[in-house]
Amino acid sequence: MIDFAIWAGVLVLALFALVRGADAFMMAAEALGLAWGLSPFLIGVTIVAMGTSLPELMSGIAAVRSGASEIAAGTAIGSNVTNILLVLSAAALIGRGLRIDYELVRVDLPFLFGSALLMTLFASDGVVGVGEALLGLAALAVYLVYAAGEPERPQTTVAAAAAEFKGPESSIAVRVWMSLVFGAALVQVGASFTVSAVIELSEIVGFGNEILAASAIALATSLPELSVTIHSARAGKPELAVGNVIGSNIFNALGVIGGSALFGPILVPDAMLTFGLPSMLAATVLCFFVLQEREMTQWDGWLLLILYIAYTTHLYGAL
Repeated sequence: MIDFAIWAGVLVLALFALVRGADAFMMAAEALGLAWGLSPFLIGVTIVAMGTSLPELMSGIAAVRSGASEIAAGTAIGSNVTNILLVLSAAALIGRGLRIDYELVRVDLPFLFGSALLMTLFASDGVVGVGEALLGLAALAVYLVYAAGEPERPQTTVAAAAAEFKGPESSIAVRVWMSLVFGAALVQVGASFTVSAVIELSEIVGFGNEILAASAIALATSLPELSVTIHSARAGKPELAVGNVIGSNIFNALGVIGGSALFGPILVPDAMLTFGLPSMLAATVLCFFVLQEREMTQWDGWLLLILYIAYTTHLYGAL
């Protein structure tokens, strides 16, 4: 019991460091992007999309390098389910429904479904290798090129990070670069301890590493998306809230799995093949049908929240 309490504490602290480090890194990267003259939208579809998924990516890489690649698979799959069922439900409930002006069904929703389908195909044999990783990263590059070339698309972030770094230009540069380095270091340390804590806790409680990854780590690493989405819903910016989830899920499916698999093959456990991936695909299909009419009601939000609770409890065999 003492060991469980110690490692549970380590996991909480490690996840906190992971999320806070990603936040600091993303803020600094946004400020640099603005200083280099990048448009707010381009910053959104590149820096912010990658920044909110940085915890998943770094924990996935750390897991592969530690010989526990099933954590990478569980985290990516669980994060995508969490983003749709929990983060989108929060947006719909807090915003009392969402109406979206942009025609998501043209490209974004098909790309969302396509990325989930690609991830499922890659993992269907139980292993994601380097060749599949490169194919996924190439598909991600196609989406980013499309997104950057569509000026009428809604912004996926409010690029106001530069306001956090007031002062003379030289002072801004020093503070931004210090924040960038500090954030990257904190993410690296947090990812390493997160993986170690999950491995130890899994041995203590008798769950597979992927179960904790698909639930606890997935929830914690989705906090950046949840924060951005709640802020956007409160500010009456539904495109920002929804675009954040879509972009993050595409990056998780293609970038996190692809980037992690470059460091070694990712083993996909049976629990993820029989329950995790089908749940992710089902959630993606539901998201497609809910958003194709460019509107989410509060009732949609309640349904997604109930499904998230059912998904989480089923992971631990409670149903």
